[in-house]
Amino acid sequence: MQKINKIFLYLAIFISGLTAISFQITVFRELIALFYGNELTTGIVLAVWLLSTALGTRVLVYFYRKNKISVRIVAFFQFMTAMMLAASLFLIRFIRQILSIAPGEIAGLDKIILITIMTILPLCAVLGLSFASVCMFLERRDSPHKNVSRVYFAESLGSAVGGIITSFILIRFLAPAETMIVLFILNLSISIILLLRNKPGLATTLIFITLIIASVIYSPAKKILQKAPWKNYNLISTVNSVYGRITITETGGQYNFFQNGVLLFSVPDKLTEEESVHYALLSHPAPDKVLIIGGNPSAVINETLMHKSVKHVTYVNIDPVLTGKAINLSQRLFSKQKTDSAVIKIVFSDPRRFLQKEKTNFDVIISCLPNPYNANLNRFYTSDFFRIVKNHLTPHGIMSCRAPASENALSNEQAEYLSMMYNTLTTGFKYVFTVPGQTCTFIAFKSTPDEKINKEFFIKRIKERNLQTKYVQDYYIDYQMSGERLNYLNSKIKNRGTFINYDFKPAGYYFDSILWAGTFAPQFNSVLKKMKTISFSNIITFLVISALGLIIFVFFSATKHQAFAVNYSILIVGFSEISMELIAIVCFQILYGFAYYALSLIIAAYMLGLTAGSYIASFSFLNRRRERYFIVSQLSMLLIPVFFILFLMFVKDIHTNDNFLLLLFCGFTSLSGFVGGFQFPTALHIISNNRGSTGVRASLLYSLDLAGSSAGALILSAFLIPVYGILNSIYLLVIINLSAAIAVVVRRYKLRN
Repeated sequence: MQKINKIFLYLAIFISGLTAISFQITVFRELIALFYGNELTTGIVLAVWLLSTALGTRVLVYFYRKNKISVRIVAFFQFMTAMMLAASLFLIRFIRQILSIAPGEIAGLDKIILITIMTILPLCAVLGLSFASVCMFLERRDSPHKNVSRVYFAESLGSAVGGIITSFILIRFLAPAETMIVLFILNLSISIILLLRNKPGLATTLIFITLIIASVIYSPAKKILQKAPWKNYNLISTVNSVYGRITITETGGQYNFFQNGVLLFSVPDKLTEEESVHYALLSHPAPDKVLIIGGNPSAVINETLMHKSVKHVTYVNIDPVLTGKAINLSQRLFSKQKTDSAVIKIVFSDPRRFLQKEKTNFDVIISCLPNPYNANLNRFYTSDFFRIVKNHLTPHGIMSCRAPASENALSNEQAEYLSMMYNTLTTGFKYVFTVPGQTCTFIAFKSTPDEKINKEFFIKRIKERNLQTKYVQDYYIDYQMSGERLNYLNSKIKNRGTFINYDFKPAGYYFDSILWAGTFAPQFNSVLKKMKTISFSNIITFLVISALGLIIFVFFSATKHQAFAVNYSILIVGFSEISMELIAIVCFQILYGFAYYALSLIIAAYMLGLTAGSYIASFSFLNRRRERYFIVSQLSMLLIPVFFILFLMFVKDIHTNDNFLLLLFCGFTSLSGFVGGFQFPTALHIISNNRGSTGVRASLLYSLDLAGSSAGALILSAFLIPVYGILNSIYLLVIINLSAAIAVVVRRYKLRN
């Protein structure tokens, strides 16, 4: 085979890797905009992604036994990749209409799984086929092991480059449809080049025609795709920011703001605006400096300025695009009379990072953030965050936040959720008062209040301040805070369990998942509740016993089943790699905040590590000691989680430069990627003495690695982190990697003796 043909094949697999990671980041944003956006849906998407790719590689293994792989087949898979890219985007945008899911409606678990399979499986399976086809084609040439290792390296390099390009360029400057078109053109072009590699003139002409057609159809296709999910709604605007997709609709003069498919707030929504602000401000004798976190900026600031004592208002939101849209479309913009008498400061920053750096103390801090339905939002409802808030309050300062409840009767799940919120607030505040309602308002006092907090207290202060509110008035408060309703709420949430929400043990995320699953996924609800009854020590005991059984099996059958321990190690490292990547992302969000480009960089760092590992493993001087280096790589994966725990203990309470913190997280994910990248070609070389084709063995190892990663993505995000917390999840990784390390050591000992 001519050298130029081999280069084109490596280029094809490079583009496949680039496509995979770019599509992954883009489609995650698309699917998050469709779903609830919690870690369960992320785990499902990742699991389906990885399993689909593994399925593609396994399918080609069976196909290969009866057919030979040619360049035409490789080109065909590149062509199908281009077609599946276009089909996936159109399907994602039209799936709500197809399955009758209304905009803003939260899909059930069954629909989430169905949509994920429909939109991801075809493309990922083709990507798996593409990888396997190149491996099997090149194995017939000289140095099959080296060729297959280079294929793995080319794909890893493409993924790393794709992660960097997507982080710095695509998600910042291109819409998802534009990103898909770029990927479509790349894959179609390499398909044409492979088919017409001996006719460069014709290949160039066809690629040029493809560019013209794509540019012509782009504009009308973009409009169709934007409006597709919002059929029968008056779509005002759809815009992508670094933090998600913002969509604004209009119904009867009311503007509805959606971020990633979830309704954030409506303008106007007088009841929500008044309850969010006034209960907290009325609880303070004379609020001067007020901090507002999230919510509709125009509305909450105007409600705040109704209190004449307020002279300084600071509003913090991480997304300038969302804030700007809300201010521009609000029907109640700042009145000149109010803004002349107060200083208003709007800050675009992560609220938690803002408080960690801010020196000012506030009389009242009001949180208008959504419920903690994912790990990123949960960090604003933890004991750790409430301590930060408390340290930024004046001696008689007050903090308020809200949680979903029920107007009259609370379910057991709602009561446990509210009890957890109450218990968490009491870890940092002297007194916590709860206001009943469809949404429960928590008012937390830094010091014990001088007066008894009840309905008479609020009614008196409303009259003293002459507040011209519509809902938060005596008639409404008299009903809302009746003795019967207050007693019922307190009986349900006080002295009920001891759950407290922490950064690294997110009980808030767990209970919100219970509430979500109770409505949209009853089966998952039962599983979560059952797992909560199983102690982590029992999980560890089960794993230790299973590991001992596996090691005994390896000891007595190492000669007969030489590849078993190696395959088990690949499976465990695949599980651990994706788990460490997800843990790093969650921990980074807790400490740093949600910055999508930063998370993309963490993924890119992982792929860079994977690339470097596969490149180093291709060096021929390692051949004589492959077994030893394979054991070292497994021991390294055992040590990475241990050092990550120490790293977390070091950084969680220090205030360091954000970019330096990001660099450290990228370093850890890069290390885990390096181990995985090094292990794959090393494992392939170790089991090369077994019968069978090198390409087939590479495909089987690749599918095993992906299967482990798929299991890690789903189990960690859906169960381990919400139920047992981050640190326990890391301890579990240490144990299973220890079992794999012992297994490969025992295998080597038995084979040498």
